[in-house]
Amino acid sequence: MQGIDCPGGRKRGKGIFLKEEDGLVVVYEEDGQTVYEKTGIAVDSLPEDLQEELKAGKRVKNNRELYSFLENFSS
Repeated sequence: MQGIDCPGGRKRGKGIFLKEEDGLVVVYEEDGQTVYEKTGIAVDSLPEDLQEELKAGKRVKNNRELYSFLENFSS
């Protein structure tokens, strides 16, 4: 499994999580507590099924998957 590049050059092996916070998509490190990036993507602009996934915490396994999500849903 490919690691995730995190601030400070650390690699993460278990993925990162996308969650809803204050109506926006926020990227968290694998611990689910440490904020990696605040995206500015409004959750209510996303498909309903994805909104539900974000409420529970959507796991993203690598940078490619993260950047694909960000490209698809950023304005």
